[in-house]
Amino acid sequence: NGGLINFNYSIKTSKGEFIIRVLGQDLKSWKKRQLQFQFKVLKYLLKNKFHYALPIPIKNKKNKILSHLKEKNYWVYKKLIGIQERKLVKKEIKSIAKALAQYHEIIKNLKIKAKKPSFKNLSKELKKLRKIKPDTKINKLIKSNLSLIENQCKKYSKIKLAGQIIPVHMDFTKRNLLFKNNEVTAILDFDNLAPNYKIHDVAWTI
Repeated sequence: NGGLINFNYSIKTSKGEFIIRVLGQDLKSWKKRQLQFQFKVLKYLLKNKFHYALPIPIKNKKNKILSHLKEKNYWVYKKLIGIQERKLVKKEIKSIAKALAQYHEIIKNLKIKAKKPSFKNLSKELKKLRKIKPDTKINKLIKSNLSLIENQCKKYSKIKLAGQIIPVHMDFTKRNLLFKNNEVTAILDFDNLAPNYKIHDVAWTI
């Protein structure tokens, strides 16, 4: 529930319950790279004894992860145990922080090719906002503070943040976490993985 791009189907078989994850996007070169990166990270976490359950892909009879049905591509993983929480209690928030910290501690050792994050796209969007008439409360607020935002971006781009660039989850929020007895049991949806500073995950989770 709540997915924006992919389609997930829960199935029961004689060998247990599984999730079929049908890709909602065409398998273009960038999407292939993103999926390969995702599977690489999941495999690394599993190998390094990550404490939380993960959507580990199951290979098909051709020893491949991706399968095809007509024009659609999909992959399968074992259904993970837990529930999604709408409103978090204090114990669950602490559990999320603990899970994110362990994810960063393990994944920081995975060697990846990465450049320092760029502000070019953000700068383009800010320039567009200068030219248009704000139509919403948020746009009005942003436009009235454009100079402040631009100056902060320039300062931020020059700062050497502590720690290396790692594969950050980019969506480590309650909608992608499963809980049991107020504790995180599983982490879902690694589709947005990207090389960045871990503060990105921290800010997004908050």
